[in-house]
Amino acid sequence: MIRRIVIAGVIGFIASTAAPTFGFSDAPRHRIECRDKSGVSLSRVRYNPPANARHGINSERVIITNQGRHARNLNGWSLRDGAGHAYRFPRTSLQPGRSVIVHTGHGKQHPHNRYWGRNHPVWNDTHDQAKLRNRAGSPVDSCKWRHGGRSTRC
Repeated sequence: MIRRIVIAGVIGFIASTAAPTFGFSDAPRHRIECRDKSGVSLSRVRYNPPANARHGINSERVIITNQGRHARNLNGWSLRDGAGHAYRFPRTSLQPGRSVIVHTGHGKQHPHNRYWGRNHPVWNDTHDQAKLRNRAGSPVDSCKWRHGGRSTRC
């Protein structure tokens, strides 16, 4: 009996720590449109935060994760919406297994929290596409959503 309780506790702990949510709700997964060999990918997009969101415009955000084995330099990479609004990464090194969050609004730049500097939302609530491009402008990853909701896993 004790063994079952310990195993259940370990499984619960692993499930609760394996995938940080960064304040995103569970949303249906959407197919990733493209992915290059860098190991860097779009993980989640929160395009329609609640009106009373604690962090206001900064609750609208994108998580980018390095799923590869090597650190990646994101200097000069861009994150774009379907209308062509672009965020260009400053000097940013993304270690394996780590993520960087790009917030739409203003804030203090940090290696794992970047701020676009916009005063208004960038992501369309009903449908849009987040596109990640490398320094050369080549597609790295993209993520589409339709039919409303608040956020999506990519």
